[in-house]
Amino acid sequence: MSSLLDAMIAYAKANRQRLHTPGHKGKLWAGRVSNIAELDITELGLEVSDLAVGGRVFPRDLLVKAEVKAANSYRAKAARLLTGGASQGIKAAIMALDGDIIMGADSHRSIHEGLRLSRRRGIIVYNDTTKEGLAKPLSVEQIHSAYLNNPHAKAVLITSPTYYGVSSQDMAKAAGTIHDLGLRIIVDSAHGAHFGMHKALPKQWSEYADITVLSGHKTLSVLTQGAYLCINDISLVDAIDDSLRLLGTTSPSYLILASLEHAIESISHHARKLVPRALSRIDRWLAEFGRYYGKAPRVITDDPLRVVMDAGALGMTGFELEASERERGIECELATDRMVVYIFGLEDSI
Repeated sequence: MSSLLDAMIAYAKANRQRLHTPGHKGKLWAGRVSNIAELDITELGLEVSDLAVGGRVFPRDLLVKAEVKAANSYRAKAARLLTGGASQGIKAAIMALDGDIIMGADSHRSIHEGLRLSRRRGIIVYNDTTKEGLAKPLSVEQIHSAYLNNPHAKAVLITSPTYYGVSSQDMAKAAGTIHDLGLRIIVDSAHGAHFGMHKALPKQWSEYADITVLSGHKTLSVLTQGAYLCINDISLVDAIDDSLRLLGTTSPSYLILASLEHAIESISHHARKLVPRALSRIDRWLAEFGRYYGKAPRVITDDPLRVVMDAGALGMTGFELEASERERGIECELATDRMVVYIFGLEDSI
């Protein structure tokens, strides 16, 4: 195998069960396009009427419309489509604010990188509250205590859901309390782009936080690096846009942007069908897992599409379970000493 392309083609042809990101599971736009490279174009300034489709000018007007769709779907005042992943959005959010930021000790590396870029200081909160042995997002009480010790802080950054699918609760009340302290709220919701779209899914911070960043490619039918940035504090829009320009490229991928719009349209219009179908598939998968291993020791978190399996309860390490699953043709998202994480998408077939 001599190249990256060779390896990618080999993986695609192996027809393995992809229980990892990206959420499209290798089936994006199936039946609509045979050669995705045909769609990889640049800014053209074309009158869309010349192309026999709706709208006016490609790409400017259509991008604005796509961002409005995203904002409406996430019940935010404004949204931006990102081609640099949730990491780009997190860094831009931090750079757009003025002052130090309260954050959890287990925050994603992009948060630390954003602090370095903006020369801000992170006020670290060590969080020992857990659910099923997994760390929870920062609580209002923890944030309040950190603020009392650091009254110069200007914002708090909450990771919700966590990598393992543990989410904040009662966000409306939490947001009100945090705002009363004079703190802005940034939420790293990279793993929760599907939240809030159906009653069976957890609620979404994007309706309450000043800035919420969601990694569409984690669980939706979005190409890798596609993410959404939702804004409710409109006074921050100009600063966020400026930061995004500094961090981004003048040649964004319209393939990624189109996949972000496609995913929002799909989940907004078809969640009532897609979510129950996905949950039913997960139930069948768990039953098959139990038949194969004797039991299915799932660690129950808040995200029903994220299966966290306790390999220790099977008498295995997480790495041993990962290896066993690979022999069965299943690729997981993450293995640790004890846990294995599987991510199910809304539009993949099992």
